[in-house]
Amino acid sequence: MLKGASLFLVWKGQNYRVTRDADLPGFGNPDVEQLADLFREICRVEFQSDGVIYLPESLSAEEIREDQVYDGVRITCRYAQSGPDSTPG
Repeated sequence: MLKGASLFLVWKGQNYRVTRDADLPGFGNPDVEQLADLFREICRVEFQSDGVIYLPESLSAEEIREDQVYDGVRITCRYAQSGPDSTPG
C-alpha cells in the first residue's frame, strides 16, 4: 500500500509534488539486515527492461525514528537508466 503524496492524486486529481519514496507499512520488529537482504534480492530480479536498473550493491539500510511509537527502516538504493541516454541516479 502506498501512502503520502500519492494520495493527493486520488483526492484532488493532481499531484502536488513528485515523490521519490514509497512508504510501506509493516508489522513486528523490523530487522535492518533482514530487510536489506530482502530488498537486495528484489533488486536482483531480472525481467523485461523498463528502462531502470537497480544497483543492489549500493543498497543501504538504517533505523529511523527509534524513540517514537512507530519505528522504521530507511532503505536507499541507486539505479541506472538503460538506453542511449543512461544517467545514474
